[in-house]
Amino acid sequence: MYLGTLPAVTNRATYKEQIEVSDADTGELIDLTDATIAFEIRDPASFETCLSATLAAGIAVISTGIFEVTFTSAQMRGLAAATYDVGCVVTRDDDEQLIAGTLPVLDGVIA
Repeated sequence: MYLGTLPAVTNRATYKEQIEVSDADTGELIDLTDATIAFEIRDPASFETCLSATLAAGIAVISTGIFEVTFTSAQMRGLAAATYDVGCVVTRDDDEQLIAGTLPVLDGVIA
C-alpha cells in the first residue's frame, strides 16, 4: 500500500495518474481483468467525496498490473486549491487498500 502525498496537480488541467499493482511477495504485476477498482478524492474537512472514478468511468486498465485514473479539466475545476484525501481500493479476491494519502491541488490561475 502507498501511504503519502501524491504529486501536486492543478485545478485547470486534466489529471492522469498511472498506478502499478504488483504482488508484495513476488513483485509480479497482477492481472486486473476481473478486478473492481475505485479511486476517490475527498475533502478532509467535510469528508465528502469530491471526485470518484471506477472502471465504468474514469479508470482504464492499460496493461497487466497497470491502470490509469483520469479526471478531465472540467472535473478538476470543481476543486478549490487545497490538499485533499485520496484513496484507492482494488478488489479481486479480497479488498486491498492500494492508496491512502493526500493530493495537493494548486490553483491553476487561468480562468
